[in-house]
Amino acid sequence: RDFSVHWSTVLGLAALWGLYEWRARVHSARGETAGPGRGRRALFVSGLLLMFLTLNGPLHDLSDFYLFSAHMVQHLVLTLMVPPLLIAGTPGWMLRPALRAPWVAAMARRATGARTAFVIFNVVVAVWHLPPMYNTAMAWHPVHIAQHLMFLVAATLMWWPLTSPLPELPRLPYPGQMLYCFLMTIPMSLVAIYV
Repeated sequence: RDFSVHWSTVLGLAALWGLYEWRARVHSARGETAGPGRGRRALFVSGLLLMFLTLNGPLHDLSDFYLFSAHMVQHLVLTLMVPPLLIAGTPGWMLRPALRAPWVAAMARRATGARTAFVIFNVVVAVWHLPPMYNTAMAWHPVHIAQHLMFLVAATLMWWPLTSPLPELPRLPYPGQMLYCFLMTIPMSLVAIYV
């Protein structure tokens, strides 16, 4: 009946929202273009709210103490719903200053490429679902936090070739997106067979 709140998630989400609003104000103050707009803001805030509801309250408590299936729902929300909302809610100009350093731009191009993003996401998710890693995450809360952060980062990379707002880090062409989505279903199916 109680709605449990983990303040580390609240602080992290507040910091992310604060950074978003700060970038929007700096951009508007320079008069370059309009801010993110209501639609984009709504998408971004929806992603933050969904992350909050996934990492706190009944779903969190069920997943941590009672149901393996609830834990899998939590992981699915964190990897398949939250990142595309956050990406769709973030305009390209908000991210572009991070690419000014040539080495950062080169690393970002590599990490968000379809092959690399595919491998990173599937390796991260598969390794964390191996019984020793999964049990360690359930036994030690700091490890569990690291697991969720790695899921979010890997899932953001995984979604990038489908939803990129930056031409410098482009989306795949539509036929490539369809193939990418199809291939994405295979690795976890194989892991599920053996685990």
